[in-house]
Amino acid sequence: MSTEVSIIFPNQLYKQHPAIHSNRPVYLIEEWHFFNQYQGLQVQYIESIKAQNKIELLLEKLHSKKIKKVHIVDPVDSWLNQIQ
Repeated sequence: MSTEVSIIFPNQLYKQHPAIHSNRPVYLIEEWHFFNQYQGLQVQYIESIKAQNKIELLLEKLHSKKIKKVHIVDPVDSWLNQIQ
């Protein structure tokens, strides 16, 4: 039984993660600050087990719904560093 774990957040999902090692469990945290800050907005949450979790499939679905413009920002951020 391991005495160590790794905790990662949604904005830290990249292949070469310094905290992830095959010999210890990983906890992926849907941190409150990421998932509850948009209350009152129409937010569509896409789980990793859903087909649209691949951006190509999501864009195809949006295109079929006649969506003409998609707004996105650079997914690299340091927001958790700012939380006190």
